[in-house]
Amino acid sequence: MIEEILSFALLAELELLTKATYLEKLDSYFIINSNNDLLLELEFMYENTNDAINKIFNSYIYSLDLQFFGKLLFSNIEGIYLSNEFTINEFAQKMYLLWNLYIPYPINEKEPFWTLSYADDCLSYGDEKQTRFLYEKAFNYYH
Repeated sequence: MIEEILSFALLAELELLTKATYLEKLDSYFIINSNNDLLLELEFMYENTNDAINKIFNSYIYSLDLQFFGKLLFSNIEGIYLSNEFTINEFAQKMYLLWNLYIPYPINEKEPFWTLSYADDCLSYGDEKQTRFLYEKAFNYYH
């Protein structure tokens, strides 16, 4: 539950999916678990996904199922990548921001999260093929 909400909040914060999509996911869990204090708090934060992200990481970083979280996040990222809604440069910028601004230490130093920090480096010398290879390898990490 919390891993999926976090995944959606991160992607909404980076405008890779709409905040409405994040809120629908949050609401669907809250309707089922209305006595959950975290969900209630996230509902009060409503559209402030950055506060929600910080709350989840600050309160639950050690209880998150990182394997499940990574699998959900990278599956969602892969879908966005395959949609071709963003150019490779736009996508790469957002992936670096995800790694740099939102994924905390020590998670950001583990694969496949770490790949998000350097996959875009190849674009600086025109090697889009290598960048795509690195992202696709990260997407397959949990398969």
